[in-house]
Amino acid sequence: MRNILFICLLLIASVVYAQSDDENDFIVVNQINITGNEITRREIVLREMTIRSGDTISRTELEKHIKESRENLLNTSLFNFADITVNEVSDSENINIDVQLTERWYLWPIPFLRYADRNIMAYFEEGRLERISYGGDLIYNNFLGRQHRLDLTIIAGYNQKYAISYDIPYLTNKKMMGLYVAAGFCFDKESAYATKKDKVVFYQAESGHAHSAFNAVVNPYLRLGYRDKLSLAITYDDRDFDKNISILNDDFANAHGTRFQYFSLSLDFKHDYRDIHPYPLNGYYAELEVTKKGLGLTDSDVNFFYAKMILDKYFHIKGRWYWASNLTLRLADSGSPRYFLNEGLGYGNDIVRGYDLYVVDAADYGIMKNNLKFEIYKKAEGYISGIRNNKFGKFHLAFYANLFFDLGYAWKGGDDDLSRLREKMLFGTGIGLDMVTYYDRVFRFEYGFNTLGEGALSIHFVAPI
Repeated sequence: MRNILFICLLLIASVVYAQSDDENDFIVVNQINITGNEITRREIVLREMTIRSGDTISRTELEKHIKESRENLLNTSLFNFADITVNEVSDSENINIDVQLTERWYLWPIPFLRYADRNIMAYFEEGRLERISYGGDLIYNNFLGRQHRLDLTIIAGYNQKYAISYDIPYLTNKKMMGLYVAAGFCFDKESAYATKKDKVVFYQAESGHAHSAFNAVVNPYLRLGYRDKLSLAITYDDRDFDKNISILNDDFANAHGTRFQYFSLSLDFKHDYRDIHPYPLNGYYAELEVTKKGLGLTDSDVNFFYAKMILDKYFHIKGRWYWASNLTLRLADSGSPRYFLNEGLGYGNDIVRGYDLYVVDAADYGIMKNNLKFEIYKKAEGYISGIRNNKFGKFHLAFYANLFFDLGYAWKGGDDDLSRLREKMLFGTGIGLDMVTYYDRVFRFEYGFNTLGEGALSIHFVAPI
């Protein structure tokens, strides 16, 4: 009986001790000190922090909150660097959190040259240097210190574009509602009118423009927590094509000639748990988009519906080795979209590497990309001699070698009777070198091989996955 009583007392004592230990494991956030935010308002910084002054938090959870808060701040694209340190207040269970920020330069007049093709490799293959447009963006990030973004685009030359956009992440003091609005005109000297043998064919106007358009979009969105975003985009397009294009492809004509006016509706949900958006190494990303082009409000005979899913996964293998995978799937309704609406496999980032010079016109397609990465030069900070301003002088730099192997399949739709790639399993593999530096800049050089027995060098300016 005494032994049983002794055991019970030991159990009670261990529970009391554990509870006492847990209580001592909690700390109180006394204050959050923010420095370096010369333009950014304090409340904008605090919105990205997952902890607040007065919070009681366990020490085991503190490191997780610090890591997530730092990633949230960097992913606003307002700061080049964000360092968060914890300082314990002597003789108490309180802590102070110090946030040291290095703001970016927010007003950028960016001159650039723009090629007339889907990517730079397709432009070089065409070999016509006059197909270059020139101009620039005047970008004002963090306008009013509230993370607003104003973008004015002026492009002249071969293809012209004039546009303005404004993004307000927080319409109210709460973090939920944001609004993006944009409008613009474009005037193109030439326009893609068909795909033959899996390559885009262009029509060039002898005088005037092959294609002109006006576009406007209103895009309200909700930010659900720190990592989820739900947006609804309402778009109006007014597009007019040279009448000669309709002779080459009757898909460019309707009962009213070659002018198409239509509304579109797009619902998009993003679930983003990547560590650093421009070049992630850990985490995952999921996106679901549902789009309807042509709402029946006009008589331009536009009717195209599709759903698109993107899944990305990133993780650290061991040491300097990393892995990244992507799965993209688009499914459309049974109708065949007009040629100028059907950007299938080979457009944007929806490409099987090794096939940069090709497109596959198809309503439905799937892609799987895989990257094995080796960290050649670990991300490090440095300073440019003679530049004292940290917004320019302080930078980070990293290099990664990668081995990639992709596969894709496209089916349904398309008028390219000579296609060698539609309804065929496409494989691409190769090696690459990625350079990642400040202001979200990524420079990617790859040499890829495809199942056609071809090999080619490609250059890109975004992360592969």
